[in-house]
Amino acid sequence: MLINKNTYFIHIPRTAGKYITFLFKANNFVVTLDEFDNKWNNKEIPHLTFPDYEIFLNFLQCKKFTVVREPVDRFLSAINSDVKLNPSTLEKMFKDQETFNMYLNNLIFNDDSNWYLPQINFINYDTKIYKYENGLGTQFIKWLEENFNFKIEKYDSRPYENIYEINLSDKQKQFVKNYYYKDYKILNY
Repeated sequence: MLINKNTYFIHIPRTAGKYITFLFKANNFVVTLDEFDNKWNNKEIPHLTFPDYEIFLNFLQCKKFTVVREPVDRFLSAINSDVKLNPSTLEKMFKDQETFNMYLNNLIFNDDSNWYLPQINFINYDTKIYKYENGLGTQFIKWLEENFNFKIEKYDSRPYENIYEINLSDKQKQFVKNYYYKDYKILNY
């Protein structure tokens, strides 16, 4: 999402991107490239990865930021919202680490879904990063002002609860952590 034609929000799926879009629109910023119906190379424009968004933006010189999320929590958010993943499918998916890896790779490469891509696939070297776990209320608003001089007055300060219908065992969580090991290492989770 391009904000005021000079700041690009890299919307990593399942990291509160719709709320952030609402936040900027509610505060009368000029927001473009936020419509999911718009595609570029068969990919949703708001969810473009690096370097795709750079190419799409024609290497526009702009500030960039994103919100990242603890990988297991992000994965839980994705599987609880993904209608294709029923209990039977999940049981097969978590047979062992290799099966889990292959299943996610299949989702990513064959279903054109970047919900399951590692978050580091979205991030450029000059991207400012905010962690979802730090909250999206006053601390996030302060961070936006300090880093981008954005004045946000209207926002929802209520904490976001993560209520999931599907829970994972410790073994299944470890499969997720192993798959997203680079997110853990590079993003300091």
